[in-house]
Amino acid sequence: MHAFCHRWGPWRCAGSISVITRITIENFKSLKSIDLNLKGLNLFIGTNASGKSNFFDALRVLQGIGYGFTIHEILDGKPKSASREVWDAIRGGSQKALWAGATPGTSILFRVEGVLDNIYEFEYEVGFDPMSGRIRLEKLNLAGKTLYESLPLVDSDIHPTLTIKLMQGSRGRRPHLDFERTRPVLAQLARAESTTAKDVSDLFANMQRIDPVPSLLRGYSQAHEISRMGERGENFAALVRTICKDSKKKSAFLSWLQELRPTVSRPEKS
Repeated sequence: MHAFCHRWGPWRCAGSISVITRITIENFKSLKSIDLNLKGLNLFIGTNASGKSNFFDALRVLQGIGYGFTIHEILDGKPKSASREVWDAIRGGSQKALWAGATPGTSILFRVEGVLDNIYEFEYEVGFDPMSGRIRLEKLNLAGKTLYESLPLVDSDIHPTLTIKLMQGSRGRRPHLDFERTRPVLAQLARAESTTAKDVSDLFANMQRIDPVPSLLRGYSQAHEISRMGERGENFAALVRTICKDSKKKSAFLSWLQELRPTVSRPEKS
């Protein structure tokens, strides 16, 4: 059994929650085409080789997009830098990322739907070629309106840039801007202080896979304070310490934990 938590309310003010509600994946590893509705905490149970780990790898691709990595960095790994720990490669890397039955030139496609701050529904779509590491299409909608979308590529294997049509709400011709194709436009717009792009990017980055090992959960932390524990429970004690130092984070985290506990009826006192 595996769990994947993508609620990040505990890291923001209480009551302000952003979630992924649906994800569609095409042509990624063993996942030819899947369409899943998701909740705040998701448990996956299945036999060996049923695709659980490949689905988690797909979620790590989204997390890498949230971090602002290039496609090759997401799939093939990234060494430790001054600002970030090592990013481990997706199992099999770019060589094994495409579904085995796909024809040459087929894109891996992700479509993600969700809600930002309990209010705004968004849809994000990205398609890319794992071998060249280039984006082939990308689109972001908010509340049913398109914020940006890529124009069709004349030659998807050669063209060095991806032309994006931005929707700004004003009348007149929509501006067309060129972006590098090795890195998702979402992260590039987030760096340019686009509020919606940053919110969606942060949501992807703050997903947390949980596959805990009890001995690691009970063990001493190597760090004094951290903002994220490891996927297997590394540095859990340091994370709890960090949360408890902020009263709002502590209250939000306890509220989230209470939702995971089954309702227990207590006998009335006589």
